[in-house]
Amino acid sequence: MESLLTTGGLKKLLSEVPISSAFQPVLQVVALKEITKGSNLRYRVYVHDGEHSTSNAMLAAQHSQMVQNKAITANCLIKVTDYTLSLPSVGKKVLCIAGLVVIKTGEEVGKRLGDPVAIKVTELTSHQPNGEGVQPLKDANTSSGFYGNRPQQQKPKEPGSAGSAGTPGGGVGRVYPIASLTPYQNKWTIKARVTQKSAVRTYSNSRGEGKFFNCVFTDESGEIKATAWKTECDAFFEQLELNKVYFVSKGQLKTANKQFSNTNNDYEMNLSADTRIVPCDDSESSSVPAVQYKFVTVADLSEKAVGSLIDICGVVHNVGDINTIIAKVSQKEMMKRDIELVDDTNMAVRLTVWGEEAAKFSEETGRVLAVRGCKISDWNGRSLSSLSSSQLILNPDCTEGHQLRGWYDTHGGSTQFKSYASDGGMSGSGSMQRTWKTFDCIQTDKLGMSDKPDYYSVKAMAAFIKKDNCMYMACASEGCNKKVIDNGDGTYRCEKCNKTMPEFKYRLLLQINMADSMGFHWVTAFQDSAEKLLGKTAKEMGEMKEDEELFDSTLKNALYKPYQMTLRSKMESYNDDNRLKTVMVEMKDLDIVAYNKRLLGEIKRMRS
Repeated sequence: MESLLTTGGLKKLLSEVPISSAFQPVLQVVALKEITKGSNLRYRVYVHDGEHSTSNAMLAAQHSQMVQNKAITANCLIKVTDYTLSLPSVGKKVLCIAGLVVIKTGEEVGKRLGDPVAIKVTELTSHQPNGEGVQPLKDANTSSGFYGNRPQQQKPKEPGSAGSAGTPGGGVGRVYPIASLTPYQNKWTIKARVTQKSAVRTYSNSRGEGKFFNCVFTDESGEIKATAWKTECDAFFEQLELNKVYFVSKGQLKTANKQFSNTNNDYEMNLSADTRIVPCDDSESSSVPAVQYKFVTVADLSEKAVGSLIDICGVVHNVGDINTIIAKVSQKEMMKRDIELVDDTNMAVRLTVWGEEAAKFSEETGRVLAVRGCKISDWNGRSLSSLSSSQLILNPDCTEGHQLRGWYDTHGGSTQFKSYASDGGMSGSGSMQRTWKTFDCIQTDKLGMSDKPDYYSVKAMAAFIKKDNCMYMACASEGCNKKVIDNGDGTYRCEKCNKTMPEFKYRLLLQINMADSMGFHWVTAFQDSAEKLLGKTAKEMGEMKEDEELFDSTLKNALYKPYQMTLRSKMESYNDDNRLKTVMVEMKDLDIVAYNKRLLGEIKRMRS
């Protein structure tokens, strides 16, 4: 067993000898220590090669799960396939094991091998081509000061000037793996492929108007989201091409906002005026992996969380017409098209594509479509929606695509596919059995307690409706629903539109104590849901406001009638106090037949 260890391998790693097919040292893990908490969980490791040992080593963040799953334990043997180094302020080199393979488990080895001695700094020599040492860096997330940066041993081409490609300039500098980047680095360059790229999007807020686009850079170590705003949006959008490889440096690194980023990285990047982006020659691009898909079958969508982003590959079975809607937030007109995708699980799902993708999508069916980064919703059980960052690839050159093409041509085209909305208008029988809740589940399942909102369905009725502040005077301008100020002279002021007008419109905003078989819960219902519940429009409620008896009877008549509702729960902060807010997303009459069918199905599963 001891002969498996690579004697002298640890000294070579700490002397910065690059990994190659001939050098992938095998080390033994003697001990592990957790050094961070939460999403930044990482482990310090004590390793040796039979001759020398060191405790100045760490596992890269992507291997933390292997420790938690007991794949990496004390006494196991690992083959190092990638690594980085740093030199913290304490002056000791720290080895970060970025790639590894477990070749013997700790249980198989059963003991510490050999009698190694601690390696000394004086025994190490630098093997960097230019003879320079690693820059002193520090990681704020660890008590050890580890930061983790060893340049890849390569000498890239000359770069272009900042913000432009192809112009001769200075060297691109050392190339670092994406997984080693943190906001505390000063000088770095990555060589990465653009694996996602959004369209240019516009925004308007109190600071003015602007535009931006997102992209994702990927190399063999990981991926990172990058955003270009305003001027940089113009400078880099045309330059960056999907699936092309570039040298990128001088981007501004920051902690990733997980609400808007689906990359597996704790950090993200802003492209600034100082950012340098240089195309990589085709001869040097082969070392950067192409787009990797993690396809989910249509049948398995019910197992995925609502709101998560997935990759899917299916056959276009039906293509709907182009429709236009008015976006609720921006009040802008948007084009959309619904596409039915099927696969060899004999399931169908609706995919909605937006904007330019909707306009240019042809109506030819029978083609294979791969979508990278589409969002799951629980509309009609399960459905999919493309995002500005999603990639739609027709007839993709991948194994899954070829298999689906053969299946559909052989017999798939004549298959009767099962839909997620196959039980008479209720949400899909396969998925919504998992998303139906009762109000006692809000506490037991901690609904809405995480960073993202939870969507679920309930069968409930209104037990009490607050009369006070159940409606308000809103701006009469089309698309604006902001509360207006009564000037007292027959005119009304809208601060958002910055104008005074002679009229207003009523908007409903109900606070409802909802009841089901297991308890009560306060729910907020806005205009459409409130009108459905009351059986009256906001205008009608406003007109009867002075008739208190009629107004009260209308609220009372809405009580104790069962409905099927989709609710959204999320923890929100108000006056430094965290409160759970639940909003009624959709409400419709209860389909008794479909509801009882679902209950019978649950009973059968409980008895089986």
